[in-house]
Amino acid sequence: MRSTIRTRIAPSPTGLFHIGTARAALFNYLYAKKNGGQFILRIEDTDKERSKKEFEDDIFNGLSWLGIIPDEGPKEGGMYGPYRQSERLLFYVKAVDRLLAEENAYYCFHDDYYLEQEKKRLLAEKKPPIHECEYRELSLKEAEQKKETLSSFVIRFKSPKERTVAFKDHIRGPISFQSDLLGDFSIARDVAEPLYNLAVVVDDHEMNITHVIRGEDHISNTPKHILLFEALGEAMPQFAHLPLILGKDRAKRYVDTVGLPPARRDLVASNPPRDYLISFYDQVLSARIVPIRLNDSFQTIVDDMIEAVSSRRRTVEQAIAKANADIKAALNERQ
Repeated sequence: MRSTIRTRIAPSPTGLFHIGTARAALFNYLYAKKNGGQFILRIEDTDKERSKKEFEDDIFNGLSWLGIIPDEGPKEGGMYGPYRQSERLLFYVKAVDRLLAEENAYYCFHDDYYLEQEKKRLLAEKKPPIHECEYRELSLKEAEQKKETLSSFVIRFKSPKERTVAFKDHIRGPISFQSDLLGDFSIARDVAEPLYNLAVVVDDHEMNITHVIRGEDHISNTPKHILLFEALGEAMPQFAHLPLILGKDRAKRYVDTVGLPPARRDLVASNPPRDYLISFYDQVLSARIVPIRLNDSFQTIVDDMIEAVSSRRRTVEQAIAKANADIKAALNERQ
């Protein structure tokens, strides 16, 4: 078992650094530091069309503005680099080759039109839109030959049939999924073009990440990640999924409409980074993190932070120290 706590955030440089990423960074940073661990920044820039340097720079500047300095990252370096996915292709090629060779993955040659028509048909029949691929049992040798004549294909993971994929979420408790409802999900466009689900698993393993603390919108990805960890023979991290930040209507995600850059411009740039945290907490928590399905300890974190902001009776350092203790209690409560 890995003894040093290692957390990470892995934002994509496809837009401005927003409040959702900032909050995830804060929780990961505080949990790592409270436990004498390390906080890592990894840039997920495999989307070549949408990834921009100015957005990556905004991530760096946003974290610096908050006083959250990674122990390892693209600028800091480290022994587990490189820290941009676009510079880590050899790791993904190795993983895809292994999955294909061990028959845990296969080439699917259905084009987008076929898949869309299949989806419409299944929905019309009131069935889950799960792709049933006729190429699932095609040998790797036959697939390699077929690639020479067809330009449209992806690599899919061969999900096991009739299996329950279960894990313990350190905020929500036990969660399980049926593998048949996951389908054979895509993991790469080709051997050297990984998609998110594969790249994140390979990187978390190679970087020795012990705790994955991220938004609850990733819960549905977690069983896919577990299957990939198992197929690659890799150690499994622990998972904790944070509730999303919602607007006043409790329906719309707050981070879709409010970014940090306008908020930063409203503040005095010469103040020390920690002085900004009060305003940061104020903006994040005014969105009211909805405590649905949270345990009491986690709700205490939210309540304590709101009290610290609204009453100004605690200093920023006291609020952080309290959050540190409560986060540790929340994440360890169900262990």
